[in-house]
Amino acid sequence: MTAGSPAATAGLQNDDQITTINNRTVTDFLVIGYELERYEGFSVPITYERDGQSVSTTLAVPGDVGTGDIFAAVGLPQMLHEPTPEKVSPLMVIPRGFQEAYRTTIEMIQGIRELFSSRENLKQVAGPIGMGQLTSELVEQSPFPLWVTLANLAIILSLNLALLNLLPLPALDGGRLLFVFIEILRGGRKIAPEKEGLVHFAGLVFLIGFMFIVGFFDVNRLVDGRSFIP
Repeated sequence: MTAGSPAATAGLQNDDQITTINNRTVTDFLVIGYELERYEGFSVPITYERDGQSVSTTLAVPGDVGTGDIFAAVGLPQMLHEPTPEKVSPLMVIPRGFQEAYRTTIEMIQGIRELFSSRENLKQVAGPIGMGQLTSELVEQSPFPLWVTLANLAIILSLNLALLNLLPLPALDGGRLLFVFIEILRGGRKIAPEKEGLVHFAGLVFLIGFMFIVGFFDVNRLVDGRSFIP
């Protein structure tokens, strides 16, 4: 632990294991990195374990990290943010799977709400190119076995696509459901197909344009040599 660093000031030691940050359970180092970036310039509550005892404190996050290593900025060594795999009994695999899916979905909804709150959040949006970069970096940095890393990524992507597809936007399934809901409110009177088609077409043009913009930022990130993972 670097003397005088925010982590040392918070009382953390090299053998400690961070268990929660901002009341979120730490499942991997990405959770810590995401919350540290959100709290740049502020203090974030954390809980860590030491000799079997749980300790709560606050960690001051510098506000001038920029594109630097957020972990190094607060003085967290690698061992503090490498998770210990949790053992789950065979009978609890399916119930635990539903619990994790629910927790992940709630976090995604919160992420969508915060997506347009700052320019930094928008930088975390990725298209196919960005997902390729993210997959490569996860495989390289994740302390878990390769199959666990890829399985977690596939699950998160599936939930993400399902959630985004249900957003009430034209050209998405959620947009069609919105028109069905409007028709119900109108007492069953259908909206003219040509009008609905025009709205969906405009939505499709918007989504394609948005994909091009995201692709541009993905390529720019690669050209600049910037990492997708904080």
